[in-house]
Amino acid sequence: MPKTDWYQVANSYGEEPMVAMRDEGPHRVRKKMLAQPYLKTTIRNNQCWADAQQRLTETLVSALDKLAMPSSGVDFYDLAFAWSVDSITEYLFGPSASLDLLADIPKARQTREAYENQRAYQFLPLPSVLLHYMGYRPEIPWIRGMQQATQDKPNTVYQHLSQGVKAAREQPGPVDTPLSAKEGAIVMSEMQDHMVAGIDTSAVVLTTCAWLLSLPSNQVWQRRLREELHSAGSPTSAARLEPLPLLDAIVKEVLRLHAPVAGGQPRKTPKSIDLGPSGYQITVPAGVTVHSQAQTLHRSSAYRDPGRFDPGRWLHSSPEALAEMERWYWPFGSGSRACIGAQLGMDNLKIAVASLYGGFSTEVVDRSTFALSQGVVAMPVSQNGYHLRLRVRREGR
Repeated sequence: MPKTDWYQVANSYGEEPMVAMRDEGPHRVRKKMLAQPYLKTTIRNNQCWADAQQRLTETLVSALDKLAMPSSGVDFYDLAFAWSVDSITEYLFGPSASLDLLADIPKARQTREAYENQRAYQFLPLPSVLLHYMGYRPEIPWIRGMQQATQDKPNTVYQHLSQGVKAAREQPGPVDTPLSAKEGAIVMSEMQDHMVAGIDTSAVVLTTCAWLLSLPSNQVWQRRLREELHSAGSPTSAARLEPLPLLDAIVKEVLRLHAPVAGGQPRKTPKSIDLGPSGYQITVPAGVTVHSQAQTLHRSSAYRDPGRFDPGRWLHSSPEALAEMERWYWPFGSGSRACIGAQLGMDNLKIAVASLYGGFSTEVVDRSTFALSQGVVAMPVSQNGYHLRLRVRREGR
């Protein structure tokens, strides 16, 4: 079904990114331009990205070592934000554009606070003219700096999209011809959306995962995960982590229980349509806005005791029960409008979780320091100066 005007909140630089496009035709063209760098085979065979992942993982472990110093607890969300920004930046723009936040967690906090202060306006139901008068600008300044730093570096999403935009010109010229002002705006609008989508989901899911595994009732899952990682040789590459069943089950369960995009995702019926499972269908007339949301789908009766964190449901259920759970599982959407970066997001999340629990343990200092907002994106809420207050310890110390 076509998207509604609500998605125009994603516009920046005066242009629509793919996620905001209402009609399938333009969306199909843009998705074709972007599909290649987000394919699993492309991600896994990109040696530049493999080298970057290794470097990022080492920096993450170094940051965790610093957080493991004796203290009353740290705000884990700052670390998760730093990992998300640095890893996504590397893949979109290349290493020359990195903010290197993992190496400077206080800087990561300042960057996150500035980012969140700007993003706070995005979903307000106000006319863009009024938002502009209030001082809101959709463009995030440091993303423009990333564009200037990368300058068509090879093996990046930015380079791939830039070449696609040039190839789509009515009168194609040499591939080294600079982007026009409008073409540059198209590319930057798309890159900002990918950056924002990655930050708003990866940082939230990693923080939520750490919280769940740090609760006293879930420490058993943390220990079992550490055992699985050690038995596999403590891998940190996506390809070597893929066969690990418990890691996969934990990540899937976190995404099920607390999908980062928790709010409704609206569509408008192009014609009269029957919606709902067999036996419960309703007829919806044309022109009606309908919503789907992962938070509701993931509470289906397909999941036994759906409000409980239970990675074991993905390991011990019957094939029939697994198939039914997968049918209701919707963290990345589905169909032609599914999240194009789902594979990259899953890889990055698994690498971060494996790096954390392969060498460290965590426990919650104060359980009340973590809560998720009820907005479109379920963001961690700051309480008493913390989003998630954890005690991090080096394994064996």
